[in-house]
Amino acid sequence: MKGKLIGSLTTIIILVLLCSGILTDLVRFFCWLFALQYAAPETSIAGGIVVRVLTFLVSYGLVGVIFNLLGWFNSKAMSVVYFVISTLLAFAIAYVVWIIETYILIIGIVLGIILAVVIAYIVIRVILNKKKEAKNE
Repeated sequence: MKGKLIGSLTTIIILVLLCSGILTDLVRFFCWLFALQYAAPETSIAGGIVVRVLTFLVSYGLVGVIFNLLGWFNSKAMSVVYFVISTLLAFAIAYVVWIIETYILIIGIVLGIILAVVIAYIVIRVILNKKKEAKNE
């Protein structure tokens, strides 16, 4: 008798959820995630490896932190949250890697100039400090 009552209540709750449209938004969100997963920008083989490794590490760590803070360890919920986080992160990281690969020459030149300026500044400071020390002696 108790099992039939629980089954009936579950059926009523599912029907209310179906009629309310809440599940429609959830289905749209997951369809969007699947479409997003296949719309990632093209990266090189090395870039794809970097994207996958970073996505795994960050997603796995983030899911662990979230569920550790909640104190709730449900493997099914964790796998759904991991899927959502990893899909969004994979797209974001793939986009960043794609931009870096596209503009690698410009990025390298800018970073080289910045590095040369920093090294020149350090060398000048060291020379000036040695001259001051020589004057003071």
